[in-house]
Amino acid sequence: DILVIYGVGFGPTSPFVATNTAAPSNPPAQISGTTQVCFGDSNPFQKATCVNAQFAGLTPTFVGLYQVNVQIPQGVTGTQVPLSFILPDGSTTNQLTLNIQ
Repeated sequence: DILVIYGVGFGPTSPFVATNTAAPSNPPAQISGTTQVCFGDSNPFQKATCVNAQFAGLTPTFVGLYQVNVQIPQGVTGTQVPLSFILPDGSTTNQLTLNIQ
């Protein structure tokens, strides 16, 4: 299954989109570099299953709303599954939890 996650504050995109401007549709404004999505405990990340996002960037036609599309890895299920992101600059996001069946 593909999971679509929305959020804010994921950083610069290519092409650049000015503040308070709707994101373009074609080409979409993507986060520069590889964004990883980690399912499982992020401290330490060795216990997490991390995969590359299929898309990470601004949601087309929205202002300041990021979208990350990721395929849920096989075998990742349960209640309160921790999820976090490793951004291209090496920083990590706060952890959230999901219920995955």
